[in-house]
Amino acid sequence: MKKYKLISLLLVAVTLLGFKKNEPYSKISTDIISLEYPSSWDKMDAPGYAFIIKERATSVQPSVLTNFAVEIDENHNNLEEYSTFWKNKMSKNVYLSNWKLTSENKIKYKGYKAKEFICTYEVSSDKVKTRVIIIAVNDKILNLNTTSSLESFNNKKEITDRIYDSVKIRK
Repeated sequence: MKKYKLISLLLVAVTLLGFKKNEPYSKISTDIISLEYPSSWDKMDAPGYAFIIKERATSVQPSVLTNFAVEIDENHNNLEEYSTFWKNKMSKNVYLSNWKLTSENKIKYKGYKAKEFICTYEVSSDKVKTRVIIIAVNDKILNLNTTSSLESFNNKKEITDRIYDSVKIRK
């Protein structure tokens, strides 16, 4: 009997996980990059970004919403130089306090040499965590980053990983 309860429980868990994975996704693209994101998220326009997508607010209470941003920097084309520039820019940003780089790794991303950074900081009184992947492509730098509140970063990882996995880079 316990065996059947365990199997039933596993089937329910697999079914529930399947529903989450089948959430509708939308596509957004530029001439160099495309990605898919949850259709329930909103697109934002912001200067300096190819695009930013963010989860839709579920209340009127101010909070840090999970977002995914793509920056294309045409003034840099060297991964190491841009990484140094980016770290300096973040550490000196007047809107961020207690900026800490918690990890920095050389990785392969979509067949390209890349750098991955994880950092934490505070905006006003909100604690935030960010994952950044920086890639040099076609004499440009692509900066892909996701930000969430410190408390929800790991809970949103499945969604943000799916966005990172969906990225297609055109040569």
